Amino acid sequence: MFISWCFGFMAKKSKPEFKICDDLWSKLVKIKAGFKCEHCWKTKFLNSHHIFSRVNWATRYDLDNGICLCSWCHTMSQKFSAHRTPMEFAERVIETRGRTRYDNLKAKAKGIRDKDYEKVEKYLIEETNKLTQ
Repeated sequence: MFISWCFGFMAKKSKPEFKICDDLWSKLVKIKAGFKCEHCWKTKFLNSHHIFSRVNWATRYDLDNGICLCSWCHTMSQKFSAHRTPMEFAERVIETRGRTRYDNLKAKAKGIRDKDYEKVEKYLIEETNKLTQ
């Protein structure tokens, strides 16, 4: 049941390959976070946010580059949100995940990666299997 919920959207092959991978990555980030905002612990209106922008192909589908946030912590709060207070957001990521992990992800984000969607989709499916077993 749970797996079919996760992969139900994959039956629609009319979606562009990147959209399929984006949707799967987003669901995996939420699963990994236990369907809770990683800042305030709310369980509703969840978004998957890229720590380093998704334009960085080397980390676009890296699960370490994802953080689950409620919509308030993602974009709306004036005091803390990933988009409105990016410095505070970066500090929070370093505080919760560690400086070394953050710096490694930052270095990886500067790398180059082929846009091989089949390979990415396979990786994301394997990660889903690990997280849901």
